[in-house]
Amino acid sequence: MSSTLWTLILSIGLSGCGGKEPVDNPSVFINSPCESLNESLCAFPYPSSFFQRQDTTSPTGYRLAFPNGVLPTINTRAADPQFWNERDGFSPLTPVLTHFQDVSLEGVVGHQNLADYLADDVKTVLWDVESGERIPHFVELDMRHEDDQRRAFTIRPVRPIPWGHRVVVGIRNLETLDGDKMQPSPTFADLRDQTTDSDYDLTDRQIHFDTLIFPELERTGFQRGELQLAWDFVVSSKEGTTGKLIQMRDDALSHFDNQETDYNIVFDQQYDLQENPYIARHIEGTLNIPYYTELPEPGQVLSRDVNNLPMFMGMRERPFTLLIPHSVYEDTEPAPIIQYGHGLLGSQEEVLDEAITSVAHEMGAILLATDWAGLCSEDLNYVSTMLVNDLDRFAMVPERSQQGFIDALMALNIVQRDIAQSALFQRTDGSRLINSEQVYFYGNSMGSIFGLPYVAMNPQIDRAVLGVAGSTFSLLLPRSLNFGTFYGLLQNLYPDQLETALWLGLLQTLWDSGEASGYLDSVSIDPLSSNDAKSLLVQTGIGDAQVHTLGAHILMRGVAGGLIANPNREVWGLDVLTDGQIGTGMVEWDYGMTEPAENVPPIRQQNIDVHRSVREEEPAKQQLIHFLETGELVNFCDGPCISENGLVE
Repeated sequence: MSSTLWTLILSIGLSGCGGKEPVDNPSVFINSPCESLNESLCAFPYPSSFFQRQDTTSPTGYRLAFPNGVLPTINTRAADPQFWNERDGFSPLTPVLTHFQDVSLEGVVGHQNLADYLADDVKTVLWDVESGERIPHFVELDMRHEDDQRRAFTIRPVRPIPWGHRVVVGIRNLETLDGDKMQPSPTFADLRDQTTDSDYDLTDRQIHFDTLIFPELERTGFQRGELQLAWDFVVSSKEGTTGKLIQMRDDALSHFDNQETDYNIVFDQQYDLQENPYIARHIEGTLNIPYYTELPEPGQVLSRDVNNLPMFMGMRERPFTLLIPHSVYEDTEPAPIIQYGHGLLGSQEEVLDEAITSVAHEMGAILLATDWAGLCSEDLNYVSTMLVNDLDRFAMVPERSQQGFIDALMALNIVQRDIAQSALFQRTDGSRLINSEQVYFYGNSMGSIFGLPYVAMNPQIDRAVLGVAGSTFSLLLPRSLNFGTFYGLLQNLYPDQLETALWLGLLQTLWDSGEASGYLDSVSIDPLSSNDAKSLLVQTGIGDAQVHTLGAHILMRGVAGGLIANPNREVWGLDVLTDGQIGTGMVEWDYGMTEPAENVPPIRQQNIDVHRSVREEEPAKQQLIHFLETGELVNFCDGPCISENGLVE
């Protein structure tokens, strides 16, 4: 993550099971707008069906219903829950949050012993009501701060919860640091022991708990009398998460089919081998592309019609870059296109990196790059201001990111249909330079986190390489060195550390629409409309201090991938693939780094930049080229991929 962002920020300001329909919580809050099961924070435990109401117009049958005053206050004003209350459920990879005073994690499931989530004596359970199965997860405390009394107790799913499913959470047999049994809150004790009085809220919830929550937990072996806390929530639908992007994609393609493309070349520079050993020609230009945000500039959310779907608002000019290697001119056949995705708050200029251009030259492929609207350099000022003053408008990040996916899609289509046919892109013998039918994707860091949804929605790309990839920002950010200044900002704005944890959980439900977490099953398990299944090569580094490998593991489970032959370690839920197998696979490079068990960044014992080093490894480059050309997942290392040549910061 760019340190420029943090400098600027600080300058701005410090459905039922077995045919039985459950009784839902009231959609109005008679006595209090707060969830009463945990007294530590108004919205705890999170997420909760207490903040969902029935809505027959939504795909899940529910809608989030946060009242004003429940979300943490922003600069003394009440946060507006508008963008959350549009959703029909919570994130399928939401952190599940509550708080216990002086709790011990002795005997809980950690990410090192994930298989224990199925143990008979497990202390926590996420129970999928529809499937009748436990959901794999691990438990941790928020260790990114020094306040021992306000550490969020966090249960993290390690595989996406199925769309639209109801989850029941159960917690039992926890002890304090002194070894005493943890006591439930008075409200939960009343519900568990059926001692609720005439309070309308609790009387209605008593029915909900008695008909759904306690019976479902008994199905998984959690007896009512031993519970210290239990609640439920409903996960969003796939349509509710991805529907806006699909609407924009289909509309943008219809505009493309029905009109001439307007593009301009503004820079066209040629190089000989001495000037640039890889690139023979560097082209920059502008394209007119449909936009769906309220206004074309940064800092905007999507437009909305009466059905809450984005509307075509006009055309806007966007820049693009094309790089043609020397090897393409030396060949006689049209060259494939590799579309490149840049890192956080960067720009398309990253495609000029020799680690990228050397691969294109060796492969004989043309590079195409655009800016990732939403989190590119031009968004910096807008995102910084939002983080300080308007965190309840965070929807601008994932929604403008979706516009960025449309920009990339349309740029590719314009290059394929119009630029490829131009006389400017022919060899001296008249042969075409660009093969419009052969298109791949390669992204690094945020370019891979954004690249996964972009590839999932793009009907023309079936192979992609994701460098130092991950999923689920609410898990990645606390484990990233880049989060330090942002966390310091949140600590100043929200001195209660539980509120910071809550914000990260809340933001995940919005972020799903614009990052990998909302599209994992769309890669190959359940492709988006008009798309075939995709295959991915994921290249990561153990000890990456910017994108933690736990996020890569969740990504791989979500796309039903495996470990490429001769892995450095076992990863729960991922099988080892046969060398050369077709499909989706991950390789982890080992640089001798330690990954802490807590939600803090890895320790850089050797001051090695793992995040940057993976793309520089020669076997990684050869693996990338071979995969894009053949689809085969081959280990090009001599055994496990272990490096002693990482880049020193």
